[in-house]
Amino acid sequence: TVSMATYGGVANSVTVVPGGFAVAAEASPKTSPGKVVFFNATGTFISEVIVGAQPDHVCVTPNGQKVLVANEGERQSDSNNPAGSVSLIDVQRNGALTTTVTDATFSAFDGQEAALRASGVRIQAGVAASVAFEPEYIAVAPNGETALITLQENNAIAELNLQTAQFTR
Repeated sequence: TVSMATYGGVANSVTVVPGGFAVAAEASPKTSPGKVVFFNATGTFISEVIVGAQPDHVCVTPNGQKVLVANEGERQSDSNNPAGSVSLIDVQRNGALTTTVTDATFSAFDGQEAALRASGVRIQAGVAASVAFEPEYIAVAPNGETALITLQENNAIAELNLQTAQFTR
């Protein structure tokens, strides 16, 4: 058992990583940036990284070299609506865990809201796609090159290139 109180509070997701496990921890308030906290196999803290608002689902690529987290950024009100994103955490183990975080955002879809709505994507009126999209779950391709991310509230799925950290569609 690991208490997450020290690391921000609410654990939303756990995944096994080489040598231990990673926990997506939501901040308080949940619209603030969250964390992914790494522990060894016995539950001893190793490190933590800051990710986007409301980290929801955490998973690892098949080769164990990247940890991905869907940062839902769930809307709380018209004035408190953080952008959703996916954080890609490069994990290296050379005797100790070192991490580098890259955030993939949906800003490339801003300005395309009308076309996206016409194709069935749910986006609130007056809200940019980058803010409206709320990533929920991640499925990584067996080759580890791409991932599909559900945008549950938006009735859509996004494709993420894991090499470039860019959404392709």
